[in-house]
Amino acid sequence: MWVGVNYQFDAIFGDFKPAINFQIPVLEKSNYQNKNENSSLKAFSTKLSFKNYLDPLISTFYISALKNFEKSVGSKDIKYPDSYAIGFDLSVILNPKASINFNFAQRYQTTLKENGVEVNPSMTLPTLGLGATYSLNETNSLTIPSSVGTSSNSPDSVVSVSLWHKF
Repeated sequence: MWVGVNYQFDAIFGDFKPAINFQIPVLEKSNYQNKNENSSLKAFSTKLSFKNYLDPLISTFYISALKNFEKSVGSKDIKYPDSYAIGFDLSVILNPKASINFNFAQRYQTTLKENGVEVNPSMTLPTLGLGATYSLNETNSLTIPSSVGTSSNSPDSVVSVSLWHKF
């Protein structure tokens, strides 16, 4: 379970509206070689995006970073990979409450280390995604994104659920 903030700035050039997103894990379950450990505050994620609104499309170009700190899982000290991404999102607004989302991302992932020794090499992970967003009310929305890897290194598929609250 991660918690974060998203701040949108006024348009600074043309029709592009910048936003910054920052998240930290409140509770994160790690599984490594059949050992499970819970941790919190052992990572953070940040994303800088530029959105363009052109009815009925919202296009977003972004760069992001995920930084992981060392975690103890069982008797091992694990340094999960950091990751850096560049991507493009396109949302098609179907009605005032629902949209369909498309995504392309190119991510670079650093090495996985176990007790200071490299276990997996760094790699690039391209993905394509499809998802949906539904506005529950004026302050809450539900997003269900999914993605598939487009190379042998990328995850086969990922599905997640996000609940957003606007303050």
